[in-house]
Amino acid sequence: MRSLRNFFIFSPWFMGVLSVILAMVLAFATYIENDYGANASRYFIYNTWWFELLFLICLVNLLGSIIFNKLYVRKKLSVFMFHLAFVLMIIGAGITRYTSVEGMMHIREGETSNEIVIANDTGFSKTKNTKETKTLPFTLKLNNFTIERYPGSNSPSSFVSDVVV
Repeated sequence: MRSLRNFFIFSPWFMGVLSVILAMVLAFATYIENDYGANASRYFIYNTWWFELLFLICLVNLLGSIIFNKLYVRKKLSVFMFHLAFVLMIIGAGITRYTSVEGMMHIREGETSNEIVIANDTGFSKTKNTKETKTLPFTLKLNNFTIERYPGSNSPSSFVSDVVV
C-alpha cells in the first residue's frame, strides 16, 4: 500500500496538470461549439473516449488523495468535503452521460405537455437526423414566456419561463 501512495497519479501536482489540460480542452470545446455548433463539439470533444478518460483519471486521483492522505479524519474534514464534492460531481456526470435522454419540448403559453422530441444525431451533420417522440411520466404547463433583447438589437439576451410541473 505504501508503494501506491507515491505513485504519481495520486499526487497533487498531477491533479494540477490534469486541471490545466481539462481547462484547455473545455475552452477549445467552447470555441468549437461557438463556431461550428453543439453537435460538432459533442462529436469532436464531449463524446470521445479520451475526454471520458480525463475525468476517470481525475476521479482516481481524487479518491487516491482521500485514501492515502487520510482526508476522512475529523481534523481534515473540510478538505475531505472539497474532494468528495468533486468525486460526486464526476460520478453524477457519468450517470447522467449514460442514462439521460436529451430532447426538446414544444409548448405554447397556457398549454400543457408531457412529450419531448429526441433527435438521434449520426454525427455533427444536420442532414441525417431521425426524430422520435418520448412520453414523460409528468406534465409541464407553461404559464408565461418572456424574451428580453439586447438594447438596439433584435438578438435575445435572456429567456424567462414560468413553468408548473
